[in-house]
Amino acid sequence: MTDFFVVCEGDTDRQTRAIADAVQAAAKDRGIRPFHVSGERDGAWILVDFIDVIVHVFLPGERAFYDLESLWTAEPMTDLAETRARAVGRASKPRTRSVSKPAPRKTA
Repeated sequence: MTDFFVVCEGDTDRQTRAIADAVQAAAKDRGIRPFHVSGERDGAWILVDFIDVIVHVFLPGERAFYDLESLWTAEPMTDLAETRARAVGRASKPRTRSVSKPAPRKTA
């Protein structure tokens, strides 16, 4: 069992390896190591298992053939590109915060 699947693709085996390496490097920067990694040698389907999150990096043909997304059609899908675009849109707006000074302390 896992909480999330991440399914993505690269156009070449070199790209799939680079994506998988970048995922592992980002996780390592946060002190997270994968439980298991497979498929790096071939690069057609690389699986990076973080237990709670499993990342699948495919070449386009393998992604279409295995069609993992169709196995979870009852579950909600999140398009990370859209999520990121919304987050970037929010981040580009200036944020204001009102700060009030504390009342002066009464001394005895």
